Amino acid sequence: TMQSGILNEIIIIERLKQKKNEFGEIETEEYTPVIRTRAGVKYNSLNRVEDNAEIFFSQDVIFTIRIYNNVRNLDRIDWNGNKYRILSIEESRQFQQKTIHTELINE
Repeated sequence: TMQSGILNEIIIIERLKQKKNEFGEIETEEYTPVIRTRAGVKYNSLNRVEDNAEIFFSQDVIFTIRIYNNVRNLDRIDWNGNKYRILSIEESRQFQQKTIHTELINE
């Protein structure tokens, strides 16, 4: 079973929503909050990256959440004032948890 004591942070899972016009064409895409849940947070790595002649500190963060949360690969996570892109989701039925590997989005 999952240790609920490690779920000491609140995260928001956001899902991409597409707005279509009357012709069925995609007009806009925006992320909207779909789940607010507790999570365990662990820093995996911190790297200094140069992106478009700009110094950027890339963070790989691992979030652990309860298994019943419906999270998808195309969702993103809002935590601590930052947005994180989901790289992979691992599900463990034995521990009733999902482990989500993410990277910080450079905005």
